[in-house]
Amino acid sequence: MNCVAISNLITAPSTFTAIFALGAALFLISDIVLILNTFGPESKFSLRITNLSLYYLGQLLIALSLLS
Repeated sequence: MNCVAISNLITAPSTFTAIFALGAALFLISDIVLILNTFGPESKFSLRITNLSLYYLGQLLIALSLLS
């Protein structure tokens, strides 16, 4: 999804593609934080909050990009 979002941003720059690419990047970062928190040496509540915040913000931006 990130490759498609960034490719679209490069080939057809617009508000839609910029918001979509940002949302996709935040979604990817939330997955990375989830992996680190789940498979790391210890699970931290602060990483769980960070994960959920990035996840929902990314999903919100992806959804809002449909309005542009």
